[in-house]
Amino acid sequence: MKNNFLKMIYATAVLSASLLSNAANAALITTIDAGATSHIFSSNSYNSNGPVSENGFTWTATNSGYYGYDSVWGLNGNGSWNNMNLLGLNNTTGSMTITFDVLVRDVLAFVSYAAGVGYPKASISIFDVNNVLLESFDLTGKFSNSAVNAGWNYGFSRSTAEIKSIKFTNSYIVASNLRSFVDVSTPSPNVPEPSTLAIFALGMAGLVSRRLSKKA
Repeated sequence: MKNNFLKMIYATAVLSASLLSNAANAALITTIDAGATSHIFSSNSYNSNGPVSENGFTWTATNSGYYGYDSVWGLNGNGSWNNMNLLGLNNTTGSMTITFDVLVRDVLAFVSYAAGVGYPKASISIFDVNNVLLESFDLTGKFSNSAVNAGWNYGFSRSTAEIKSIKFTNSYIVASNLRSFVDVSTPSPNVPEPSTLAIFALGMAGLVSRRLSKKA
């Protein structure tokens, strides 16, 4: 009985440590610090896979990408964009990737996608310098707006500057107003405080100590 109790406490402690680490390292954001860098799409490259390198990053696509596009872009149930200086994927499947020249801590973009029956899920994802996935967010079904130039700010924040690239995937996805933040001297916005998990873990450790003292 004693061994089972200890095993349960150990498992709880491990889970708490895992949650503590994840909470400190990850967050989905909808705003970014005022000092963030805005990345303008100055060049034009249509129906292309790139690369285009400028303004602190390199853009590539896998299936008919549009870079620096300013004309009308239809998004079905999510309306349309016009004169938005956008990145666009001109296909239901495929992706576009922005690879930053330096590692960044936060990244945010104004995004939308074509809402259509049978379309694959649209998503945004971030990767580290070794192209290992850090986080991903499924955009499909998270919003709906048929107005012109409607969209939503979505991005990611990490506890340190470890984001090397952001990928936009599927369903004629579009992105504009790309911003990034490099400074690691200030706390990441919207990152949950891990203090609650830490207190929980310490409490469990105290419970173990008290239980064992009574058994002695």
